[in-house]
Amino acid sequence: MAKRSWLYHATGDQTYFDYATGKNADSFGNFGNPTWFSWDNKLAGTQVLLSRVSFFNSKVSNSDTLQEYRKTAEAVMCGLLPKSPTATSSRTDSGLIWITQWNALQHRVASTFLAVVYSDYMITSKTEKMTCDGNEYTPSDLRKFAMSQANYVLGDNPAKMSYLVGYGDKYPQYVHHRGASIPTDADTNCKEGWK
Repeated sequence: MAKRSWLYHATGDQTYFDYATGKNADSFGNFGNPTWFSWDNKLAGTQVLLSRVSFFNSKVSNSDTLQEYRKTAEAVMCGLLPKSPTATSSRTDSGLIWITQWNALQHRVASTFLAVVYSDYMITSKTEKMTCDGNEYTPSDLRKFAMSQANYVLGDNPAKMSYLVGYGDKYPQYVHHRGASIPTDADTNCKEGWK
């Protein structure tokens, strides 16, 4: 589904759009179930991308399927906003989106990206607000969330440390990454790479 959504966006080819919004939409759209956007789950990105059509294409914007994509995309956004009644509880005490200890920044950075993209859709389409369980939020609220997460990554956090390697005065020195873990002159095979 994600591939076809991006292909429709990139090419304008109606067959990709028809697939994403046709009879397969209910099974692939996972409507009403917001998820985390990550390297292995592109569903939230697909929901946001297809909500774009409802913002900008008046010919099909009232389609029930597109409205479901948009409603689910807004549920993703509502889960991100810290003061929303449906805000995720998956946060540290200092406000960092926290889903898993493995690759912990991916969810925060991906969520930040989606929030900025969705706020851009709202601004460009002159959509002043969205509603989260009766509370109204603006594109500015989405951008404030995005900035809070980006600033946290760059050092506005309790450790006063940038989590972006090479940024600022204090940042991680021993990064867990296969390329950073094996000496360049080592003669290893795949099994020895785990040592």
